[in-house]
This record gives sequence, C-alpha cells and structure tokens, in this order.
Amino acid sequence: RQVLAELREAGRRFDVIATNSAFSLFPEYVRLCVPLLEPGSYNIVGGEREPAGTLALLYLSQWGQAAEHWSLIEEHCPFSQVRVGGRVKFRTGINPDTGKPWGADSREYCHWVWKPFPSPKVKAWRCYQLPPLEQHDRAWTVRPGTEEP
Repeated sequence: RQVLAELREAGRRFDVIATNSAFSLFPEYVRLCVPLLEPGSYNIVGGEREPAGTLALLYLSQWGQAAEHWSLIEEHCPFSQVRVGGRVKFRTGINPDTGKPWGADSREYCHWVWKPFPSPKVKAWRCYQLPPLEQHDRAWTVRPGTEEP
C-alpha cells in the first residue's frame, strides 16, 4: 500500500500493473491502482489504437455479485474479466494437518482487467474464458511475493 501511495504521489505512470494482492486488500488495490492508469493515452497495436496502461488483478471469479461490491464497480468498472480454466493450486509441499500434498483450490479465479477508459454508464464488462491448462501448469511453484517454494 505504501509503495503504491508513494508512486501515485510522485506522478508515476505505468504500462502494466499485474499483481496478486492479498484478497482482503483487493478493493483497496483497485482504488489505488486504477487512478494510476493514464486516461486518454493510446498505443498502436497491430495497426489499431489501444488504450495505454493496463491493470490486471488475480481474484475470485464471482467478485462483483454481492451488494457490498457494487459501489466499487460504480466507481471503477472493470474493462474485462479473463477467467482461468480449471482449478489453481496455490500451495506447494505437504499439508501439515493431513500429511498429504496440498490440493487445488476449489474456488474459480480470473484476472480482472482495467484499462484507462471512462467508467461506462452501463456497468458491464467483457468476459473471456481461457482454455484449461494441464494441472501442473495451474500451480504456483513459488509462493507469490517470496522466493520460497
């Protein structure tokens, strides 16, 4: 949080912000990071104008369905939702309670994506479904934010 606040105060701009914040901090990351995208700037991609700047946050697919999320969607409606095909395994190693390897998470995840567009009047976004990867390709090999397995 402190780093994002300092970068914002310094007027830093980004092409891409991709992170896996603690889920409890997801709303705060959205509120801090979306304003860092530069509205009105464009890149030319394949001969087409594309908005410059992208924010992608890994989070639960069903975010936004509960009433407590609606104010955040009103304020910062996402551009798209890129759904991860299959279950993701976030933990490696052995579960100390069972003595067995950690299993995959039973929840569905996606990348929520914001671009520097004005928030639309109708709060809707594009949804893309990624094809499922092989199970070993849907597992973290390093704990996010560390170098520890």
